[in-house]
Amino acid sequence: IANLCTAVGVERVYYMDTDSICVLSSDVHRLGDSISDQRLGALSVDKVCQKVIFHGPKHYQADEKRVCKGVPKAATQTGEHTFTYDQFLGSRSHQRLGETTGFIVQKVKKDVTPMYTKGQVAEDGRVTPWCLTVGT
Repeated sequence: IANLCTAVGVERVYYMDTDSICVLSSDVHRLGDSISDQRLGALSVDKVCQKVIFHGPKHYQADEKRVCKGVPKAATQTGEHTFTYDQFLGSRSHQRLGETTGFIVQKVKKDVTPMYTKGQVAEDGRVTPWCLTVGT
């Protein structure tokens, strides 16, 4: 991904993850041979969006599609950063509760704060990663 960012120009990369990179449509050509629908391991153009809002890692909205790690797609947004959804209890919970004839479903409310915690975000959106030092 680092090489792809260099090829496009770091200042032109809006978001990246371990297996993806978000750039303007006009910059896709800069990725060159890295894009292929046929070659295993290559990038592919997943979606062309009119509007994207990035809230944090694995938390963004691309047009009408919401991506939020840890929140099911079927969840209902009940507040600006709050979601509710049904979740089946696991087998251990069923055993602990003595439930042997059915499945228990609980309503979950999840608050997803749009905060970036992996570095210092500058005014222009660039991130300086945290540097941890080992004591001597």
